[in-house]
Amino acid sequence: MDEIEGNEEKNSVKGLSLTIYTTKTKTTITITIAITLTNSNNNKTTITIIKTTTTTTTTTTTTTTTTTTTTTTTTTTTTTTTTTTTTTNNNNNDNNNNDNNNDNNNDNNNDNNNDNNNNKITRA
Repeated sequence: MDEIEGNEEKNSVKGLSLTIYTTKTKTTITITIAITLTNSNNNKTTITIIKTTTTTTTTTTTTTTTTTTTTTTTTTTTTTTTTTTTTTNNNNNDNNNNDNNNDNNNDNNNDNNNDNNNNKITRA
């Protein structure tokens, strides 16, 4: 039995993606209010109010992508080989049969010869 173990392949793909976007927005709003007061002497007094508002907005976008793919392939092949060999020696069987036939023929011939000899003696 032949056994082939293995053909193991491991393919691994790993990916990492990191993206960071930062957006900074600065907004400045200035409001100016001028108030002028005039009295009876025609004197003028001006009051100026300046209001400044600054707004800073920071937006951060982070995108993280991780991909892991693992493929494992295992192949096992088992091969079983059975061989049976049967040998029949026909030549020996034929020779044995011929020997037996020859022995039987010789025995029969001897018996016939003996019978013939006996018959000759009896007649004489």
